[in-house]
Amino acid sequence: MRPGRLFSYLLPSLVDVLFISLVLALAYGSPSLRLLNDPGIGWHIRTGEWILQNHAIPHTDLFSNLTTRPWFAWEWLFDLGIGKVHAWWGLNGVLASGAIVIALTFALLFRLTLRRGASLLPAMVFVVLAVLASTIHGLARPHLFTWLFTLLCWHLIEEKRSTIWLWAIPAIVLVWANMHGGFLVAFALMGLTLAGDLWNFVGGRDDHAREDAVRVSRVLATALVASFVNPYGTALYSHIYQYLTDSFLMHHIQEMQSPDFRTVAAKCLFVLLLLTTSVAIIRRSRLRPGEMLVLVFFAYEALFAARNIPLACIVLTLTVAPVLAPPEESKSPIHPLRQRLRRFSDRMGAMEFQTRGHLWAIAFAVVTLGVCAHGGRLLGTQVIDANFNADKFPVHAVDFVVQHPSASPLFTTDAWGGYVIYRAWPTVRVVVDDRHDMYGSEYMKRYLKVVEGNWDWRQQLQATGARAALVSPSSAIGSLLRLSPEWRLVYDDGQALIFETTEPANSPPSPPGQTLQGQTLTGQTLTGQTLK
Repeated sequence: MRPGRLFSYLLPSLVDVLFISLVLALAYGSPSLRLLNDPGIGWHIRTGEWILQNHAIPHTDLFSNLTTRPWFAWEWLFDLGIGKVHAWWGLNGVLASGAIVIALTFALLFRLTLRRGASLLPAMVFVVLAVLASTIHGLARPHLFTWLFTLLCWHLIEEKRSTIWLWAIPAIVLVWANMHGGFLVAFALMGLTLAGDLWNFVGGRDDHAREDAVRVSRVLATALVASFVNPYGTALYSHIYQYLTDSFLMHHIQEMQSPDFRTVAAKCLFVLLLLTTSVAIIRRSRLRPGEMLVLVFFAYEALFAARNIPLACIVLTLTVAPVLAPPEESKSPIHPLRQRLRRFSDRMGAMEFQTRGHLWAIAFAVVTLGVCAHGGRLLGTQVIDANFNADKFPVHAVDFVVQHPSASPLFTTDAWGGYVIYRAWPTVRVVVDDRHDMYGSEYMKRYLKVVEGNWDWRQQLQATGARAALVSPSSAIGSLLRLSPEWRLVYDDGQALIFETTEPANSPPSPPGQTLQGQTLTGQTLTGQTLK
């Protein structure tokens, strides 16, 4: 190998720097706690372990006292993987794996944005804004693969639509449909692109519009068939439809709400949207109709629900940053300062493409996984120590539950249920957790009546069959249980209370009473909720 070629493999690129920086920040630094700040991570791990042990995919609930309730474990493939990672390396491996997927997504976004013709400096600005905005949903959950697959699908549609590589999308969807419900994003991207191609064809604006439309429609149809290859077949679509059209759940799950623009992440989204709008207006002649439709759709989705912000940032960056570069035939006068910046950006961009192999990024990922395999230690020093945040989850209270198993099932909040499953299942079953699509809106309405201490909370709680309760001292239900003669306090650490019922185990449950059908719960949310 010639020295120049060897140098190109050994020289770290900006992509490598971005990847390593993100892994350092997310797996080694203080932000690492945020990746495990979701209760659903716990039941994802236990589901994967159950699949590995039983060589089957669950179709009914495993973790609550509603053991006959149908359950669509639609993220079973992710659960399988994360269960294996946890078996190998524990929570350190779960944390590091999530950090690597995030870092890979944004490093690849940076690289592909440059390959599409973006100048280095604008690409860096867009990607940094995208990273910061995406921290709003940076959790070690299956939706991280939706970020990665969205990037891959949009790149294939944008850059490979006239090649055989476009047919990689059905293969991606085949895996995606078994990892996360976000696989529908692939159909949105292809559908909007197809609509733009048909617009061009009808208007006679593009001689290749008909061929492009036919090719995209065939890939779309094949991807649709591929998505049916899942444990639930076509029933998965009806389940997703019922879930996403459930107005109660959509109005009460936190991440389905519009972003709070007082947060740093939302402010970065605002800047990104402002840049996108400006570029789309100024450079509109360089954007295809399908691209304009995609920009409008994802901008709307980001403003509609906070969980869509990372997807919008990825799509907007890959679409808009490249058109900021002036066309080669442009001869308009340029301010000297802008000209110097452009030359610097072009030189740095040229150097970036001289690097290849990304050996530094690969080596750092391997070292990180090696650290996880050695208990988070590097040269005898603890550098990765993944745990659930004790300020967010009742760590010490669940220690007590594990050491002194409470009567089961255990009533707790949906924000704590997944953590209890991780620590105490199968000895302890919960009454509710954050799998809202399985429980349904009627069940969650009754749950809210309990935690909010509504007039019939006692009947609603008894109807769940709960024999113990793990709640916050500041909650309404915590105060009511202190005063109730049917419950006795067995644990109090200032962060969490544990109660056990004094009623006989064979006592028949009271009727569940009224539900909240037809009423509005203004100001209420399902505490701490995130959607898988």
